[in-house]
Amino acid sequence: MSKKNEDKKLIYMDNKLSEIFEPKTDKEFEDFFNNRINIDGVVSEKKEKEFYKEQFYVYIKNKVNNFMYGQKDNIIFLLGAGASVLGNQWKYGKTMSRLSCEIINKLYHIGEKVEPKSNQILPFATFAKLSNISNESELQDVVKKVLNNKADDNTSKFELENFISTLNKISNLAHDHTEIFNLDENQNFINQVENTKNLIQQEISKLVQYKDYPFNDNHDSFQHLAIMKVLMNMLDKDDSKLEMVTTNYDTVIEKAAEKGKITVFDGFGFSSHATFDDRWFDWNLSKRLKNLDTAEVEYNPNVIDLLKIHGSVDWIRKDGEIVKHGELSDISNTEEQVMIFPSSDKYKQSYDKPYFELMSRFQSLLRKPNTLLITSGFSFSDEHITRMIMDAIKINSGLRTLITDYSFDNSSYNKMKALISNNYDIALLRASMNDKDFKHGLHFYLI
Repeated sequence: MSKKNEDKKLIYMDNKLSEIFEPKTDKEFEDFFNNRINIDGVVSEKKEKEFYKEQFYVYIKNKVNNFMYGQKDNIIFLLGAGASVLGNQWKYGKTMSRLSCEIINKLYHIGEKVEPKSNQILPFATFAKLSNISNESELQDVVKKVLNNKADDNTSKFELENFISTLNKISNLAHDHTEIFNLDENQNFINQVENTKNLIQQEISKLVQYKDYPFNDNHDSFQHLAIMKVLMNMLDKDDSKLEMVTTNYDTVIEKAAEKGKITVFDGFGFSSHATFDDRWFDWNLSKRLKNLDTAEVEYNPNVIDLLKIHGSVDWIRKDGEIVKHGELSDISNTEEQVMIFPSSDKYKQSYDKPYFELMSRFQSLLRKPNTLLITSGFSFSDEHITRMIMDAIKINSGLRTLITDYSFDNSSYNKMKALISNNYDIALLRASMNDKDFKHGLHFYLI
């Protein structure tokens, strides 16, 4: 990155185009127009400043459409945590940093003269010592900054995944090596560790259960339905289904599909007591054409597959089966929930049912020819998923990958930038899932 661009935000990059950074001033927008868009001097008279801004974003939009141009027999839309974030009030989706700090505050009431949620959980000082921010005061300061939207690049990040992994290791070691832990004396500590982990998981479940799902155009709303419709219309094969894949536990995609009268194949069938069977993904909706002697059929275009590769807030284990509830599940027993909770060793859980079946199907989708993969709000910090995508990019010459997020400052994107520099079909686009078109959200660039 050149010195003049080091304080700017990367907005677009692909294997045919060097990095494009978003201008910061009206003069920079005008200079970009004159140097990159109006090269032949077709526009000679000076325009209003908004003209130059809009021309810049239209230029980026054209680059995105050029990248996506070509046959699209299969489209995969991968949504991460950032895709459920709506506005800055944090009523809906959370970044991992925000989620972590809200949970800590729920447990310990940071800055308030209130007792912790339970005296059966770890004391806050012990909680801090077991985390990556071992200083109690510093951890309190981090939580306050994040919850007040005052965190910056210098603010430490509480690593929730590693913290839960630490609790898991302590619990496992205590049960496997009781003689080392001397449980007669340390049982209370082990109980506190397990209670703390369970409460964290319960809070995660609560925070992804939303009371309403705004899809209106009149105020801040989810753009899932609008974008799903655009992508469904891009498919070139009549029997192809849009493949929605998500690491999120919430039910935003299901609610969007319901509002748009879109049929969802999610592995559960359509009975009132549906249980998981991944063979459902092999089905489609079609009908025989009337007044024709042939066996020609017409496929219903309003159908999607939904692979929730980390589970869902409304899935539970019951009598050896995985069941989807119409109502959100009881979260008092996190052992029954079918969710891969954050931890640094969560890839091990992906070998269990239904995660293994879902991940295997996702991997197969990535290997299909004429496939477009679009990601939104997925940070590429999940190592097992990132490795799967990178392997597919290297092996499948028919795979194009458009990676979109609100920022590419995260170092985890460096792997993708390296692949772009090696001429793989990848593009980076700075665009948020739920920003409206006038804010140049993802929908703006896709239509």
